[in-house]
Amino acid sequence: MTKIIYSIRFILCFLLFTGFIFYTKNLHGNEFEHNPEDTVLSYFHALKNGDVQKLNFLLTKPLLGSKKELFEIDPNYGDFLRNYYQNANMLITDKTLTDDNNICTITTNIFFESGGNPLTIQFYLKNTGQGWKITHEESIP
Repeated sequence: MTKIIYSIRFILCFLLFTGFIFYTKNLHGNEFEHNPEDTVLSYFHALKNGDVQKLNFLLTKPLLGSKKELFEIDPNYGDFLRNYYQNANMLITDKTLTDDNNICTITTNIFFESGGNPLTIQFYLKNTGQGWKITHEESIP
């Protein structure tokens, strides 16, 4: 009986949380969709899904130049990304925004199912007027 009560509580909490997210997205409209954290999260989900087209959309020069070559040269690159990031999780650990709100640095940790130390990556983003785009990424030892 207590398992059923806990299950019902969990489902109710999940529904409340999902409703809050939906409400927040609708409340903020495009502002919510165009923040640097969402861009980095979309980038990570595109890596996990091997979605090269989405990755191409989220990047801008100079990073776009080097990645676009890789996207075009290797038709199996999407499959490689999907396999590599399949069971990975990402956590945003730091965010720094310039005073004019046009440049942002986001530090993340990527955790893999195999364990070990997380991969720390710093993303540099630019507000392009059409949303935030990633200009550079740097792995931090």
